[in-house]
Amino acid sequence: MATALGFGRSKGVQSIANSTIETQYQYTKEWLADDRILCYRFMDLTPATLDHWAADLTEAFLNWPEVRPWRLMLDVRLGGGLVNAYALRHARKIAHMRPELPGRLAILVGSKLASDIISMAIRTTNNIYRQRRIFSNEAAAVNWLIEPSNLPGANNVSLQK
Repeated sequence: MATALGFGRSKGVQSIANSTIETQYQYTKEWLADDRILCYRFMDLTPATLDHWAADLTEAFLNWPEVRPWRLMLDVRLGGGLVNAYALRHARKIAHMRPELPGRLAILVGSKLASDIISMAIRTTNNIYRQRRIFSNEAAAVNWLIEPSNLPGANNVSLQK
């Protein structure tokens, strides 16, 4: 697992969102890089926000076409806030769905402590079909998500829309 150095929101990065869906809860859902990356950006991690996000992500994950690699970015920078145990439980449950689907998960964090907490959670969820990395720079996360993968089964899927 790799982490990027330097924390905080990226400055000067142009929006690469193809579409943004506002929700009534404290997160947005975006499709990035020609709809190849599903991105969630959180404003808070309250139980209500997390419950609705988990339901939305579960639906997206279960309906993800097998011919496309799973590409997900979670922006939990929250102005330097921390991820809580409730969020980690939801994420762990979803991570165990469709274990055969190859893919990548990029997590954007705003502090070294947030990176350490998420790193510990990632290490407890093994899946040879999925790679997970922590970033503080959005452009680096997107670049990593769209580059070709060497995961088992990744040669059977395409990065095309």
